[in-house]
Amino acid sequence: ACTGFADAARKIISEEKKYLLGNIVSLAEKIYGSGGNFIFFKAEPGLYGKLMEKGIMIRDCKNFTGLKEGYYRIAVKNR
Repeated sequence: ACTGFADAARKIISEEKKYLLGNIVSLAEKIYGSGGNFIFFKAEPGLYGKLMEKGIMIRDCKNFTGLKEGYYRIAVKNR
């Protein structure tokens, strides 16, 4: 039963990741990674606020060591 759930979860994450990547490409200057269930990318400073106004939550990574405004992470979830 657990393996069925894990397989289904991997399939959903894979499909949603493709959907997100397809939409982020137009916003991102560079996509750095998407190995887990999130996508890390660089885009225009201020994107965080613009997306929050539309109810889209992303992680502003400017307080991560070595990063500045314009670096973001978005979790892969269902639409």
